[in-house]
Amino acid sequence: MSVEDMVRPVKTSAPGQYLGYAVQPVRFCYHLLRAAHGELVSLEYMDDVAIHRPSGQVALEQCKSSIRPKLITDKSIDLWKTFGNWVDTCAAHGLEPGNTEFILYVAPGEAGPIVEALHAANTDDAANAIITKLKSWLTPSTVGKGFGEHLQRFLVAGDPACAAIIKKFRFDAETDPLDGIREILRATITESAVNDFCSAAIGRAKEDAERLIRDGKSPVVDAQAFRRRFQAFVRKHNLAGLLNSTTAAPGTADIEKTIASAPMFVRQLEAVELTPELIVGAVSACLRSTADKIKWAADGDIVEDSLDEFDAGLQQRFSLVRDEVEDLHAAHDPKKRGRLVYRRCATVQMPLEGRTLPNHFVEGAYNDLANDLRVGWHPSYQDILGKNWA
Repeated sequence: MSVEDMVRPVKTSAPGQYLGYAVQPVRFCYHLLRAAHGELVSLEYMDDVAIHRPSGQVALEQCKSSIRPKLITDKSIDLWKTFGNWVDTCAAHGLEPGNTEFILYVAPGEAGPIVEALHAANTDDAANAIITKLKSWLTPSTVGKGFGEHLQRFLVAGDPACAAIIKKFRFDAETDPLDGIREILRATITESAVNDFCSAAIGRAKEDAERLIRDGKSPVVDAQAFRRRFQAFVRKHNLAGLLNSTTAAPGTADIEKTIASAPMFVRQLEAVELTPELIVGAVSACLRSTADKIKWAADGDIVEDSLDEFDAGLQQRFSLVRDEVEDLHAAHDPKKRGRLVYRRCATVQMPLEGRTLPNHFVEGAYNDLANDLRVGWHPSYQDILGKNWA
């Protein structure tokens, strides 16, 4: 049966919110990200979510969510309404229960005794024993009322169909339905960006389904095509974004303490008589950029080897700036030439792994290099400070 022949059902559950989304789009996105080659996934079409396999098999998933953990009790109306809906869906779409999967997904949730028994029943004997028990629950006081109304809808399908549904039933429960998507994304996306891309993935999946509906088509999405589009989205936005600094500017006491300890980069600045205000800014930038490097590398936001390439680029730019200053301003005082070299280097714009850096980072990185005498501001910095390096 073609998916275009299916009829979109009425929505059957009231969702919670996850990054601003209901549980159904979250599960729709999860299945799109993990479905096998050739599989299609639909949203609120045959069921809340359904997986359509090339063989013609279908997995129907009903999604329930709540703020607090939900115990699916033996006589839960939601439980038996779900089973009743599955009987109706199979009848409406010509699905063979024995060739269909039936999934009840609850977030967060816990299985009661009958749900545990249903989940574990994978033989005819186990399924028929459950059916016998369910029939005993239908009494004059329960028939047509509450859970009994929906249990009756299930049992009226007959023992063979009911047994087939029970054997193909699975109960899934999670504390947070976003965790499955996050685990998939963590393979290629840094931890600090996982939630942003998780939200983007759900939004794009939901928009794909809604676009199909607006175009008069069924909300059934090819999983492999979706993954290709999302991978292109990740490549574009994960590489071209800003590397955010999570370190606050150091306090006055930390800056004064660093200056008083006279590290080499501070002595380099003092050797060209940089103003006290600029020295304070340089120390702040150096402390922040050093902290940024450590955190970005530890969090996996950057490849640590990229820092060596970045430093090499800064050193090359320094050599060009210094040579230009020496060519154009040789008549100036050496200290003045040194200040000019520093100011030009401190305002260099250079990306790291193709990503834009915070304003303080390049200046701080240059001071880190100056601390190791790999660059220097005074034209004779090696002679003046090299012998005093400790």
